This record gives sequence, structure tokens and C-alpha cells, in this order.
Amino acid sequence: MILPLSIAASGMRAAGVRVAVAADNVANVFSTGRMPNSASGNTTASANPVAYRAKDVQQTSVVAGGLGVGTVAVARYKTPDTVALYAPDLPYADENGMVAAPNVSLDEEMVNLLVAKGSYQANAKIVGITDEMSKTLLDIVS
Repeated sequence: MILPLSIAASGMRAAGVRVAVAADNVANVFSTGRMPNSASGNTTASANPVAYRAKDVQQTSVVAGGLGVGTVAVARYKTPDTVALYAPDLPYADENGMVAAPNVSLDEEMVNLLVAKGSYQANAKIVGITDEMSKTLLDIVS
């Protein structure tokens, strides 16, 4: 009964990583900054903020002895992590009026949250079923 619990726990941890990354991306969707390699007129760090770098999640299976024993989710920067946005009114815009904006799609983040929710629910159900099976086995043995 240990293996199903271990697999379910790893799935729940992976869902937690998905939620954390989506929340971070959504919270910073408007965190623009100067264009990379841009020489803006201001030289102070507060006048030339760096844009938030969008992240995504890479999830892989963990295999041991030919058996799937869980999953691992890792947050990493998207490629590209920022996109150019025309905003000439911002003080850190480059000579073409461009600033760097996070490469975040709110639609994508909502899908990621729904996937994480479904994954977490499914793995929680496995934990509950494993608990019921253990209780039944103990009742049969005793």
C-alpha cells in the first residue's frame, strides 16, 4: 500500500507546483520592465525595472525498476520569458517605445489551474481509496 500513497503524494506535490507557478505568473502579468540589452536614459535601478520573467512547469515521470513510482514537477523560465510591448509613455521604454512584458497568457494560466485542480482531486481520491483498502485488509487479517 506504500507505492500508491507515494505516487499520489508526488502527484499532489506536482499539482502544488503548478498552482504556485500559475499564481506567480498571474500576479505579475503587468510587471513590465526595460527591454533586455536596452540602454535607457535613466541609470537608476528603480527607474529601469526588470520585467518579470514568466515561468512554466516541466513535469516528468519517475521510474524505478521499470515501474512508475511518481512524478516530479519543476518550475522553469518560459522560452521566451518576456515579449516586447509598445508602451512609449513608460519612463523605461527604449528609443522605439518598447518595454519588456512577461510572456503570460491568462487563458493558459487558467487551464494550468484547472489541470492542477483535477490532478490534485484524482490523487486525493487515490489516497482515500488506499486508506479504505488498508482498513479492509486489516479487518480481514484480524
